[in-house]
This record gives sequence, structure tokens and C-alpha cells, in this order.
Amino acid sequence: MDAIYILFPDPWPKRKHHKRRLIQIDFLKTIRQYIKPGGHLYIASDHTDYQIWIESVLKKKYGKEFSKKEVAEPFSNWLPTKYNDKAKVEGRISKYYDLTLP
Repeated sequence: MDAIYILFPDPWPKRKHHKRRLIQIDFLKTIRQYIKPGGHLYIASDHTDYQIWIESVLKKKYGKEFSKKEVAEPFSNWLPTKYNDKAKVEGRISKYYDLTLP
């Protein structure tokens, strides 16, 4: 596969439920086998705490830190979702992560 998209995963906001969050080291290891080298992992989230979680997991797994520029705009091939529209109406800021895998 050239890319995997994870769009607005459930943030599981309560601390005791964080183990249920989709973005985890083990999940990244699992999907890695399906993305060819140079492929992309795209993630979009509108939940501030989950965005921090995503960035910390990606840093642990890939040693990647994201600058504000890298996550400010939707992906080049982005098509808005109903969750993206809902976040805008509610005043939440979405972040879009584009990770090129080695």
C-alpha cells in the first residue's frame, strides 16, 4: 500500500480509557507491514489531548517531531469529512499528520 489514512479516531478522553486509543506503538508496528517503504501514514484529529498523544507516540516510534507548519494544513489530497466540518462548527482546530515511512 502507498498510504493509510486514520481520520478523526475516537479520542477516548478519560485517562482510564487511553489504552483503547487507536494510535499506539503496537498498532503502528502492525500497520507498518502494510505500507511500502516511502509510503505515507496520514492522521487527522480535532481533539487537542489526542493530538498531543499522537505526537508523543509518533516521536517514540519514529523519532519524529512535527513543526506547526507540518500539521497546520490538510493533506494535499484531502477531502473534508463530516467530522472535520463538525469540528470547525464547534471551534476545534484540526491537525493533519503526514508521516513518510522509511
